[in-house]
Amino acid sequence: MIDIVTPRFRLRDLTVDDVTARYLGWFTDAAATRFITAAADTRTLAELRDYVGARTGRPDVVFLGIFDKTTHEHIGNIKYEPVDSSAGFAIMASWAS
Repeated sequence: MIDIVTPRFRLRDLTVDDVTARYLGWFTDAAATRFITAAADTRTLAELRDYVGARTGRPDVVFLGIFDKTTHEHIGNIKYEPVDSSAGFAIMASWAS
């Protein structure tokens, strides 16, 4: 479990419970669908929950939500996928509202 707290933000493992209509709004935004491969195929809350749920607990994925420390509002994500420890690399993606 990852839980990092800074003066302004909290980064923690993203869960299916973090999937909201607001998050879906980011994911279906034109910029997201242009740059995030999975966003082009994700149009509903159920599909986004499935997407997040499919990555939860996988050893080759680190999926963090970024939350405002004061308001607790979910403001972005950082995702490493795939993480290949034996080869020493990971592909990183990030987005914020």
